[in-house]
Amino acid sequence: MIEMELKHCSKGVQMFRQVNEEERLEQWLRTRARGKARYIWRAGIFGWGLFCWALWVAFEMLGATRPASTLEFCALIFASLVGWLAAGYTVGSILWAMHEKKYWG
Repeated sequence: MIEMELKHCSKGVQMFRQVNEEERLEQWLRTRARGKARYIWRAGIFGWGLFCWALWVAFEMLGATRPASTLEFCALIFASLVGWLAAGYTVGSILWAMHEKKYWG
């Protein structure tokens, strides 16, 4: 199956190129060689969880409802960080399992 992949050129111009299944497999083998833990940290915790937490914090800061005190707000931010990072770990684990199933059955 041939898919299109978005690539950034050196001058910031975006272009599509065809990516075949062998290239995807090679890319996954390189990722897999680096290890499951690294993948979960990069794709799940940092790539998904931390990003979603940052968006959530931005919306909370701009939102109309505010907690009663600064301490309450800080506790809410910290608790949400823990929750989003746990969700990121879950997403990373699921993505790893999906790739393993796709390439190794």
